[in-house]
Amino acid sequence: MDHKYPFSQPQVFCLTKFTNYIDLYDGRDLYTEILNGEEWRVARNLHEIIACIPEFIENTKQAEDQALEKKEIEDTKNLLSQTQSEDDPILTEVYGRYLLETVYDLSHFQDTLDAEGKIHEGKFSSTCRVFKCQE
Repeated sequence: MDHKYPFSQPQVFCLTKFTNYIDLYDGRDLYTEILNGEEWRVARNLHEIIACIPEFIENTKQAEDQALEKKEIEDTKNLLSQTQSEDDPILTEVYGRYLLETVYDLSHFQDTLDAEGKIHEGKFSSTCRVFKCQE
């Protein structure tokens, strides 16, 4: 929460991994998904938000399980390495949003090189890219 609370909605982040394939612990704000799209109102207290988190976790895990049953996750991975026909299903649910004013750990999105010259693959480096800004 910042100094604007309760007049602006708090940001809710996931700091632990609770799913196998859907990575939500990369710094995106999950407030809207946790509250099922409900708009922020000043009268809402933190207890209401916290009470919604277990249901969000359960729904997310169920969505992942259903996607695994349909093999959509594997199809999504294949999509990254080759062209896929329009008939092939992919996991299309998008969770959270990235905020411009938030500082993110870019090691999640890019490969890093350690002191010994060994490359460590970023958590999302196969699905995301970090591009240098143009001046």
